[in-house]
Amino acid sequence: MIPYILLLAGISTAWVITSQRGQSPSGSYGPFLVIATLMTSAFIGLRSYGVGADTLAYFGEYQSGMVRESEPGYSMVAQWSARAGLDFRSFLLIAALAATGAAALMFGSHSKSPPLGMIMFILMGPFALAMTGMRQSIAIAIATVAFLTLLRGKRIAFAALILVAYQFHNTAIMLLPFALFYSKGQMTRTRAAVLLAVAGLIGTQWSLGTRALERMGLVKYEDYLESASSVNPLVILVAFAIPVACIALWPEVGGRSQNARGSARRVPSFELMYVVSIANFASVVAAIEVPIATRYTHYFSTIVIVMLTNLAMEQRVGPSRTIATAACVILPLIQFAISTPSSSLGIYPYTIG
Repeated sequence: MIPYILLLAGISTAWVITSQRGQSPSGSYGPFLVIATLMTSAFIGLRSYGVGADTLAYFGEYQSGMVRESEPGYSMVAQWSARAGLDFRSFLLIAALAATGAAALMFGSHSKSPPLGMIMFILMGPFALAMTGMRQSIAIAIATVAFLTLLRGKRIAFAALILVAYQFHNTAIMLLPFALFYSKGQMTRTRAAVLLAVAGLIGTQWSLGTRALERMGLVKYEDYLESASSVNPLVILVAFAIPVACIALWPEVGGRSQNARGSARRVPSFELMYVVSIANFASVVAAIEVPIATRYTHYFSTIVIVMLTNLAMEQRVGPSRTIATAACVILPLIQFAISTPSSSLGIYPYTIG
């Protein structure tokens, strides 16, 4: 675990150094986000090919020029990279920069504490997946940018980007219904609670996952339905606690988080992120019976991290905020330390290639 601890220490040091130099009046975290993105991308991209359960398989595909007919986006980018004379190491670095950079954009534009967001990205975000599941990590990066466009009210652009992400990993198509999201910022606490209850109910109907795969032609992922599923109870608790905390703080958080710039086209960010958080909760519940549902939590995790950081920063300066911030780091750190060594992602131990 030492390499991961050193990465976290490096990002924390960058946080301290950039904050000592002072932030701009607008509170820009640009310098920190650039440093953190480069550090994290280098960590992911410079790993040994033996780190990550699928890395060696991707290396073989890159060398042979294999084409995935159902996911041509990844194959095309890989082939263009190879034809440009880039080796697989360079391709890893590009993919890592895409995965990390998209998250940094989300944190920089919507998180009230981007440094805390970057730390949580490593502990509970798509970071671990980026070191093995390259196709989906690129799809997640595209989907994250898509959500940024949706937060600006550009639903057509969102749908178009999701269709692009689908070309890299077909699971992204399940995000398309979010293009229908519309709100005038009038969602009440009661409606929010009802949505949460409905999400939990849908999550328990795990058989829907099987039928969805069949109807959408995602037969290549059937193995996930038959593999053993193990969901950490802490993950379920956190996934449930996030929307509950939002409901409890709804008047305060919701009132101050909605777009201050006043553009009529912009979607109230808090409400959209809340809907994403309950979709994440439903996916976590469904994963108890349908392992493929864990694949969808990766798409939601960056926005969930934004929600967590904002909830922590909503606490008054003092013990409450300190405890909330510490919880955002300590609990994911404990989970990361416990789950990483035995994870099927195969990212432990870490070595440089």
